[in-house]
Amino acid sequence: MINTKALIVFKRNPIYSKVKTRIAKESNDELALSIYQKLCQIVESNCKLQDTDLLHYYSDFVPIGHPTEYAFVQTGFDLGQRMHNAFSEVLKKYKSAVLIGTDCPYINKDDLDYSFQLLQLYDVVIGPALDGGYYLIGLNSPNLELFKDIDWSTEQVMLQTRNKLNKLRLSCYEMINYMDIDTLSDWKKYSGNSKK
Repeated sequence: MINTKALIVFKRNPIYSKVKTRIAKESNDELALSIYQKLCQIVESNCKLQDTDLLHYYSDFVPIGHPTEYAFVQTGFDLGQRMHNAFSEVLKKYKSAVLIGTDCPYINKDDLDYSFQLLQLYDVVIGPALDGGYYLIGLNSPNLELFKDIDWSTEQVMLQTRNKLNKLRLSCYEMINYMDIDTLSDWKKYSGNSKK
């Protein structure tokens, strides 16, 4: 059976001193890299949906040994253009696509399944993050305007995106709020809760 849904995972290549820089400033590059690799593993394990193709979009290069039909390199001058370009490519082949990053280990399979169900009813599905950004966005068709003139990596991202959605008259469902892992205390809070 040909899948009509795609889950896009945006990830940075796990390069020393290039990932989780805020955590590195609080601790060191070794710990930051270790935490990032653990986050990738957690998100990967939560992404295995039976009827959805999993597509990896890397920041710099496709790692050796990765199946190339499911791995790509992000293109674009900022995060918004990179996300739009990924959606544009993927939605040529699939009816709907959901994009997530590797910062939110709280996302589970039920959330992802639900996001695809919602795309049957809404133009856009979005998962707001507690830091003012979002951890998930799903579309049925690409729309560059949705990603233009957004102050990425700030607490204004979700507010500006809501304004865009209203201006573009796109129907949107907002999912549960989750926390991204941006700081060492975020990671410790997640690690402590996950062990209970």
